Amino acid sequence: MKKFDSTAGRQAISLPHQAEWGGLIACPSLLQKALRRVRVCQILVLSLTAQIALPAENFWTAREPAQWTAAEIKKMVTDSPWAKEAIVNATARVSGQAAERPSGAPPGWFGAPDGAETPAIPRILVRWDSAIPVSEACDKGGLEPHLFSCVSKLWSMAGLAGKFAEYQKNFYIVSMSHYPRIRLAASTPEHSAAGKAALEQMGQRLQQSTQIKRSGKAPIRPKQVLVLPAGPTMRVEVFFSREDPIRLEDKEVVFESAGEMLNVTSKFNLKMAVYKGKLEL
Repeated sequence: MKKFDSTAGRQAISLPHQAEWGGLIACPSLLQKALRRVRVCQILVLSLTAQIALPAENFWTAREPAQWTAAEIKKMVTDSPWAKEAIVNATARVSGQAAERPSGAPPGWFGAPDGAETPAIPRILVRWDSAIPVSEACDKGGLEPHLFSCVSKLWSMAGLAGKFAEYQKNFYIVSMSHYPRIRLAASTPEHSAAGKAALEQMGQRLQQSTQIKRSGKAPIRPKQVLVLPAGPTMRVEVFFSREDPIRLEDKEVVFESAGEMLNVTSKFNLKMAVYKGKLEL
């Protein structure tokens, strides 16, 4: 926040030169005009100072979740201190360089058949689904497409609301939405045992290469990673234990997932992630 410079403010007020004071005292009407001009300038400067010092209040601090609009709920889950579009870089396979298929991965494991054109880099959303304001927004929202990636809503719809509350208490739950699908062989249905095994293997590989980084501290590694189908893409749910808690004095955390397909990075300013007086993640 820019601090107002009182010296500059005084200089902005056009005061009479010292040589003019004798004439002003001799002529009261001129003195009154000069003083009025000083008062008007002071009011303008103070008004400008107030505008600089008082930024617009965020809706999540100004109102309770029940009063959030549909547009505000969408912003909370897609573009807020808890939800950001990640920086995504392709690995060797996607960038067109030669790369071996990892052991156990099916043909077309990046989501395109072997020999197909290089797919476009996806726009992946990284979100702290365990953060109270996010889960509240998901609960208050309807069935809009952007809410179908909410972990809390999906678990609630599956009758697992209590289970989510338990996990929310014990884990930081970070999701990646719009993650590209793996392509299974035509003879392997998505919901077959082989299809589920392929998703589990992908989750295990991502678990080894995903972390939350903090300056001067050891990174936090996930306890579990779930990879789930989500229409034309996939949703990745990453569970980090709260045993080594993230603190406000850490200032910033970086979510990194260096997968076989994509490298995903997203930074979060912890000062901005304060909700109702405390850090919420």
